[in-house]
Amino acid sequence: MARNMNTISLSPEFFSDLGVIAQDETLFVKLQKYVKKLISTKAKDDSLMTKDEFFAKLERSRKQIEEGNYVKFSNIQEFNEYFGVK
Repeated sequence: MARNMNTISLSPEFFSDLGVIAQDETLFVKLQKYVKKLISTKAKDDSLMTKDEFFAKLERSRKQIEEGNYVKFSNIQEFNEYFGVK
């Protein structure tokens, strides 16, 4: 499934595969564990966001800059000191 597929075109193939997996208890248990792992990973990853969330975050950042609420660095050393990078 390397090609870019939208939800509608993915659904028939996905549900067909689920039908095969549902008939094999071992595969079904593996799938269930993997799905739980995926959900857990998504919950922990702050960088995962929808397109709308991404643009809302950009807009909040733009407003903060307009209000002067930001930190400016003159060089990489200042940046590293600020963030504690050695």
